Amino acid sequence: MADSERLSAPGCWLACTSFSRTKKGILLFAEIILCLVILICFSASTTSAYSSLSVIEMICAAVLFVFYMCDLHSKISFINWPWTDFFRSLIATILYLITSIVVLVEGRGSSRVVAGILGLLATLLFGYDAYITFPLKQQRHTAAPTGKCVCVHICAHVCACTLRAETNKRAGQWEQTPLIPAPWRQISVSSKPAWSI
Repeated sequence: MADSERLSAPGCWLACTSFSRTKKGILLFAEIILCLVILICFSASTTSAYSSLSVIEMICAAVLFVFYMCDLHSKISFINWPWTDFFRSLIATILYLITSIVVLVEGRGSSRVVAGILGLLATLLFGYDAYITFPLKQQRHTAAPTGKCVCVHICAHVCACTLRAETNKRAGQWEQTPLIPAPWRQISVSSKPAWSI
């Protein structure tokens, strides 16, 4: 029993730490560290009113880091994780930009100025995170295989038959025209339709 626990622990540790070596893992870890440094700078100043932004963003980044690291995002499917991560980083970008500009314009104390400059750096970091996690950018369109696009021909024929039926209806002729022409009626089941992925 002890041997199986000892063998499974490194595998679990490796699975958990493999995310921290990815681009997204390094980015989330850098966001956590930068938010912590900004929090320290704001706390060292005379007024720590702006420190709540760093606390909230640090907690959100840490929660997402743990969720991605432990692969919990695949187990909790009712949350759209790419959009959640995108909006988190986009809102952080906007809030850090506004807060940094306000702090740098006020400019009372060296720790607040350092926090403002680090806030601008956080703006760039969170903006880059929003850029790489934009969900619509990540979706790839796969083209239909060549020679298998049957749906275009069928749709064109259906439109032509519908137009011909409307013309015949106006003229008082009611002829039965097949919606699908003869060569396309016997499509093999093994061929994959163009609209399937």
